Amino acid sequence: MKQGMNIALHGGDHKVGVTMLSQCIAEHLAEHMEEKPVIDVALHGDFGGDYCNAAVASIEGMRSYLEQKVLNCREMLRDCKIEEQLYLLRGVSQPEQRRMYQPEISQYLMEQLRNEMAFVVADTGSEADNGLAVGALRAAEFRCLVLTQQESMVGHWEKNRNLYRRLGIDFQLILVNRYLPEAPYTKEYLAERLEFPADHILTVSDSPYGLQADGEKKSLLKYKDERFRQGIRQLCQRLAEYAGLDYPGERRRKWWKNSI
Repeated sequence: MKQGMNIALHGGDHKVGVTMLSQCIAEHLAEHMEEKPVIDVALHGDFGGDYCNAAVASIEGMRSYLEQKVLNCREMLRDCKIEEQLYLLRGVSQPEQRRMYQPEISQYLMEQLRNEMAFVVADTGSEADNGLAVGALRAAEFRCLVLTQQESMVGHWEKNRNLYRRLGIDFQLILVNRYLPEAPYTKEYLAERLEFPADHILTVSDSPYGLQADGEKKSLLKYKDERFRQGIRQLCQRLAEYAGLDYPGERRRKWWKNSI
């Protein structure tokens, strides 16, 4: 049986929307791909699942199994299912305990999950001093850096990107979240400034439903916002192409290069 693909989303700074995007990507892939199920995993050091009310498992209850590498993945997944093809695994409820999780734990978890899933979508937050996040980033075949069009955020990433290089972590794609076409930090500007190929930068439009989604604990895909949905659709198409899968209704183009 073909293994699934590990995907990691990581923010260039705090509050860029990684958790919302991770859930939306997982939801969209689960709905439109005809492969095995998809799981959204909170590996950023907090509990996660901010936009879902379902009572599902967390990694806290299986830490010893992960450390000893004896996890029964199929048994665990029975407590993670929220829809027919969609699963969610929460993270750590007590932030002070995140230091107890080494990168090897999340690396092992991701490798086990990809045997059961078409896609494993890891929400890795925005910090490089988090063992769960580092392990997930290392285990991912496809890493997506999430930015916004703010100078403070872009500058923060520029100051920290050498740290990720030293950790051996690179990114295949930049996703500019809450994108406003009229803002001065365009795709072209960011591509030049960050020395990143423009065709490896995608955008997701800002949504007027953001506050409502946060209050109702729902993903933005639950609202009628076609501009936002189009950005998620384009990203998921790229993910399917990278995984060598046909995206419904679209012809696959072989344009991917090696990691950047």
